[in-house]
Amino acid sequence: MFRRLVRTLALAAVFVFPTMGHAAPILSAGSATVTVGDTFTIPISVSGATNLMAFQFDLSYNSAILTALSFTDVGSAFDLAATAGGGSLTGITGFLFPGLLSGVADSMSGAFAGLSGSGVLLQIEFKALASGISDLTLSNVFLDFSDAGFSVANGQVCVNGAKACDNGGRVPEPGTLALLGLGWGALRLRSRFTRRAIPPAEG
Repeated sequence: MFRRLVRTLALAAVFVFPTMGHAAPILSAGSATVTVGDTFTIPISVSGATNLMAFQFDLSYNSAILTALSFTDVGSAFDLAATAGGGSLTGITGFLFPGLLSGVADSMSGAFAGLSGSGVLLQIEFKALASGISDLTLSNVFLDFSDAGFSVANGQVCVNGAKACDNGGRVPEPGTLALLGLGWGALRLRSRFTRRAIPPAEG
């Protein structure tokens, strides 16, 4: 009797709370390892979407290491969803500033259904200016005009991989380099005094 009651409650929960089993959508910025002077693209993607009809976000980066050249949603999963649903994209908008893409947004109109599942919303074209690591940080994110009910995954660009991405993907801090230098100097000095303290062997 008790087991039957538990099964009944569990079945009822499936119908009463049908969305509890669905993972929240994730908006993510891609990552890349490039060299100085390279022009490359970073995708902004969504996963776990359900009838997504609109998006908006800001993206910040280190302007001493990268510069953003352009962004486009041509050929993206969002574009294809609009075509398949019988709607059209309203036209991507946004502003390029040094270190910031602001108000990047697009939406669909007249569509029967939005983007569901996973796909690339748009591509951002960057140029690598200098060696180092730049985080790609998403902020002011809205999916379907809501700023809740999803999560965000930031990206990262490493320029001149072998030189800039040592130490587990991070450039050593200046203080760390200074400490290493002091430690090496102390070891050499100790070795020199140790050699002097040893008396010469008698013949």
